This record gives sequence, structure tokens and C-alpha cells, in this order.
Amino acid sequence: HDIDQVYQRELFRILGDINHLRRMIMTGESGNILKCIKRIFRMILIPGKPCMEIKTMVELEQQYGFRSSFYLLEDRKFNKLAGRYYYQDEIIKDLVSYLGENNFEIGLHAAYHNYNSEEMYRAQIKSFERAFGFLPAGVRNHYLRHDGKETWSVQKSVGLKYDSSFGSNDEIGVINERFYPFFPELLEHDSNHDFVVIPLNIMDVSLFRKGEWNADIKLEEAKHVAKAVIEKGGVLCLNWHNTYFNEPEYRIWQQVYE
Repeated sequence: HDIDQVYQRELFRILGDINHLRRMIMTGESGNILKCIKRIFRMILIPGKPCMEIKTMVELEQQYGFRSSFYLLEDRKFNKLAGRYYYQDEIIKDLVSYLGENNFEIGLHAAYHNYNSEEMYRAQIKSFERAFGFLPAGVRNHYLRHDGKETWSVQKSVGLKYDSSFGSNDEIGVINERFYPFFPELLEHDSNHDFVVIPLNIMDVSLFRKGEWNADIKLEEAKHVAKAVIEKGGVLCLNWHNTYFNEPEYRIWQQVYE
């Protein structure tokens, strides 16, 4: 799960919803206009308690006996503009303690800008360790931004063990027949094989961005991808954002995940 935001009264989140409303009106994007308007006003006037939707996700997954990875984002360039969270926020420290007590992995959701910069990764990892007392093993870059070998080489150099940015923001499925986690070609001659790429197959936004928000149809589209991975004996990787849980407009997104 990519945890881009935890606060509801937050500029980027509200602007994103206003833009979603605009697209529904202007381009016919799927959604519910009335529920979207209500949600925008609710977030501004009576925002919900931070991280409650994450607890919903944890409780849901515990029912089925599995544990996800939660990738936390501290993007200081965006934070200066819009009040996104910092690792040192008490609500985030409490969240990490809660996830750790329940044996969920906490990874790094690397910043949107400078994703090939060793300095950027080191700064984020340092902030992560200072706040939580341990180092992240895995990373997924914000908006899945990466340049393949160049990005993976930098990630490995700063001590990260895996990346899960190899996916699509627009489509679901298996990219380049990569049904399994793989060692990047750049590192294949590294006898330690201590950095691996875990391809991302299904992301909520990619699944629901196109077509009607029909739970049965979207579930079948997701199952089609899952079946292809199962037949190859591969690894299926999903990414659902916390901001689409506990929201009436996005109830179908939550149902399909479950």
C-alpha cells in the first residue's frame, strides 16, 4: 500500500478530488458526482481522524491471514506547499508502531522528484531511520517513477534490498513477461544477488481509471491478470492506496480489493 496522504484536510488531496470532480463533469470519468461533492465539503469542514482507514485495511487483511507492505512518503518539496505528513509526526510514529506490532512491513515511498539521486534516497532513509529506529528494506517510488537500471543501481547503492516501481499507472497486467521477481540485468554479475525487483501488476487507480465502476466487471479484469500469473507460477503484486478506503464514493474499490 502506498501511503501518500494521511490527513483529509490537505491541499493536494482536496485539489485532487476537485480535479476528479472536474473530469467527471467535463470528460465523463467514472464516479459519483454527488458523493464526490459531499466528500470534498466533509474533508474541509469535518475531516476524519488520520489513519483510521489504514486500520480498516489491517483488520481486513488479518481476516484473510496475510500481511501487506506499507510504503510511507515524506516528500519535503510537496510538504512545503501542501501540508503532507512528516515521519516525525506523532500520528505517523504511532502508525508505524501499530503496523510493526501486527507484523506488517514498513517500506520507503520515495519522493516524486530526483528519483535517480543518491542524495535524495540517503536523505529520506536517514529521516526514516531517525523517526522509526530501523532501516527500510524495500522501496516503491511515488507515481512509479523510475528509469530501470539507472534507478535500481542508485537504490542498491544506498542499501535498499528491493524495488517495486516496475509497473504501470495506466494499465494493469504483466509488463515484458516479467511474471517473477528478478535481478536487474545491471546487477546480474553481482554474486551476492542482494537487490531484486518485484513487478507491480494491479494498482487501484490503473484498474478503475477506465470504464464503469462496476464491481463484477473490475473484479473479472483483475482476476484475468491474477490467473495469468498463477498459470506461470509467478508472484502477483497489488497496490491499493489508503485514501480509497472508508469512502462511500470508492466503496467498489474497497470491495474489489477484498
